[in-house]
Amino acid sequence: DHPADLFVADFVGKTNRLSATVEVGGQTAKLADGSAIPVRRSAGAIAGVATVAIRPEAIRLARVSDVPNALRGTVTHRIFLGSSAEYAVAVKGLGDFLVTADREGTTQTDLIEPGESVFLIFDPNAAHVFPAATAS
Repeated sequence: DHPADLFVADFVGKTNRLSATVEVGGQTAKLADGSAIPVRRSAGAIAGVATVAIRPEAIRLARVSDVPNALRGTVTHRIFLGSSAEYAVAVKGLGDFLVTADREGTTQTDLIEPGESVFLIFDPNAAHVFPAATAS
């Protein structure tokens, strides 16, 4: 739940990566599309160019939202996994997000269909900030 670096975040499961600029104080990350999201402030908080990592299961999909920092996207793919579903969501200006969502009920209507517009909502504590990855 608290990876030490991006290698660990990627090694232990899947991770959504976002390029960002972290503002002084380390609690807000400005994304490539100009939007800003709240992020977890850590003891080694950095300011400047960074990578924000959010695990697929830490993101909640919603058809409507009153959360001011929710990201809006379109479901492009869905894989049914029984008690959960894995979604690919395209967010304009940011790319594709992988989201793993538990099914809320046992009816077909709790599944979100490809083509539907959705909001991606997550707790700021789930958004881990790391120094920007450098090319080797």
